Amino acid sequence: MILSRKLRSLQAVNGRAGLAYWCQGCDGIHTILIDGKGSPNWHWDGNKDKPTFQPSVLLRSPDRTCHTYVRNGIVTFLPDCTHKYKGTDQPLPDLPEWLQEEEYAD
Repeated sequence: MILSRKLRSLQAVNGRAGLAYWCQGCDGIHTILIDGKGSPNWHWDGNKDKPTFQPSVLLRSPDRTCHTYVRNGIVTFLPDCTHKYKGTDQPLPDLPEWLQEEEYAD
């Protein structure tokens, strides 16, 4: 379900509740779990337009590291990121149009 131009709610495969948002550094979706049921789990302040997530979000793949704080709608890309935004603050971007469509399957 669309929450705002910035966020989608999602239900993970294991039935846990989460959020999805667009990362301009990775040019892709990042997801976090917010239901408080186990680990990993993030706290979301409930703001749909300028969200804050705690703790930091760290995603690693064989070819990329993306480590960020999202606070008040600003993404702080930490120095261990391996993409062009490392060490910068950027506004949380809108989801791409295709992700803002309700027909997109969660």
